[in-house]
Amino acid sequence: MIAFFILIVSIILNIVMLLFILKIKKNSYKNDNTILKEILDKVSTNELNFVDSSAINIINVLKQHYKIDFCTILIKENDTLKVIASNVDLLYYDELEKHCCDLLTKTKGRAIINTGEDTFLDYNSANKRAIKYSYFIPLGNIGALFIENHDIYAGNDFEVEFFTVVMKNIGIILQNCIYQDKISTLAMKDNLTSLYNRNYMIKHIEILQKKEVPIILAIMDIDKFKNVNDTYGHDFGDLVLKESSNFIKNRLEDDDEIYRWGGEEFVISFTNQDMNMVFEKLNNIREELSNYNITDGVTNLKITASFGLAEFSKGLTLDNCLKSADDGLYKSKENGRNQINIA
Repeated sequence: MIAFFILIVSIILNIVMLLFILKIKKNSYKNDNTILKEILDKVSTNELNFVDSSAINIINVLKQHYKIDFCTILIKENDTLKVIASNVDLLYYDELEKHCCDLLTKTKGRAIINTGEDTFLDYNSANKRAIKYSYFIPLGNIGALFIENHDIYAGNDFEVEFFTVVMKNIGIILQNCIYQDKISTLAMKDNLTSLYNRNYMIKHIEILQKKEVPIILAIMDIDKFKNVNDTYGHDFGDLVLKESSNFIKNRLEDDDEIYRWGGEEFVISFTNQDMNMVFEKLNNIREELSNYNITDGVTNLKITASFGLAEFSKGLTLDNCLKSADDGLYKSKENGRNQINIA
């Protein structure tokens, strides 16, 4: 009888324990779904749906819900991993990329946790940044996520389990962002020159404005372009547009951008630079362009371009700034072309 009673009590305790575990799991699933919903909401509000901006939002959400000191998202490019978002100092990106590439090869696509116990981890910048814990999570063919902490991570089994679930879903989210980014990029590119088009420019400038980034805009017009079309034909005219615009693009800084505005007109945005710097840079490009030979193998031609510059002052609209730059362009053409005028 006593043995039977003990058996009944044991069964009841096991049932209670099972219900308790299920309750914890249920709450964890709710937390898991909350995190994923928050990530999806953040990703869907990106103005341009860039993969890198989506990745930044993912990192911010993860840091809110988990004890994470450093989080890096890397995307596969050919046979390497490239950082697209991280709260680690830019100074350490190259070292992180190399270390994560080594981990991907070493683990053959499996997640791996490394802990230093009482010492810092021994890879590249870990000692400099006092890293004692790292969690490398491959995301299939997309890339990887790399987490680093100053202390040993003390998350319970359930948290680790559901964190893994979140990671799997993040891989899917990033993959969708990559596909969407490719589609958006196609819609935002000019078919002829492969430069970003007017629609992209408007959205890009809006984002820079929201971040209060100093902007200077230039409008460029190829001089006597109608004569080029009339004399050499539209095919050669198209070549002139492609060659001249890409000639300029290749001489811009990483943060500068050139857009196809329409016809033979292009807009260039310069960020975080004063007018004197921009004028000098653009004038050097203008002079180099005037000496550049454009050829289709039969016809050889050198062209010139005129420019108008305007500073995007606070409170100014994009239309106002473009109108000012256009006024500068008009002065350049009136004064003999192949020059720059500041509005």
